[in-house]
Amino acid sequence: MNQFNNKGSTMVMLVIIISLLTILGMVIISLSVSQYKGNQLDSKKKKVFYIAEGALQGTYCKIYELVENAKSEATKKADQLSQSPYIDDKGRFNKGAYENAQKETFEIAFINYMDQNYQSYIKASQELPKKEDLQIKIEKYKKDPFKIHIRVKSTYKEKIEKIISVTYEITIPNYKNHISIKDLIGVTNWKIEK
Repeated sequence: MNQFNNKGSTMVMLVIIISLLTILGMVIISLSVSQYKGNQLDSKKKKVFYIAEGALQGTYCKIYELVENAKSEATKKADQLSQSPYIDDKGRFNKGAYENAQKETFEIAFINYMDQNYQSYIKASQELPKKEDLQIKIEKYKKDPFKIHIRVKSTYKEKIEKIISVTYEITIPNYKNHISIKDLIGVTNWKIEK
């Protein structure tokens, strides 16, 4: 008579179950670590993005200050324009010619102030966050009859590099026009380059 002894089969079944549980545990741990690393990378990407974007916000603040100062200086120059050249031999004041000269003086002074100072203002914006790996670069400065366009690129690198560019469009204001500074500055062509 042949009798089978089942005492060893329990041990084999137990080893198989423990092996399966160990493999399942390793898979779960591997997935968790992978998910954690993905979250860390995503968090790093967001941080780098927000630092580069924040630098452009700082640049906007400096451009706001630049436009405000340019408008103030141009207004002073237009206000100081002498009336004497606009009085004819008979003592009549040519108000229209004087007001046109003030408008022209204002526009020229505004543009000159912008031309002479935009680089230093934008350079000062780079010093706001105090990040060594942050660069703000002026890519383009262009004037047309009614606007000044300043294209700026913000680059920040902390293992991951993020490059964002934007164009600030500054409308050249009219003399004695009481438009707010923020309405003179438009933000266009905002782009994530990398």
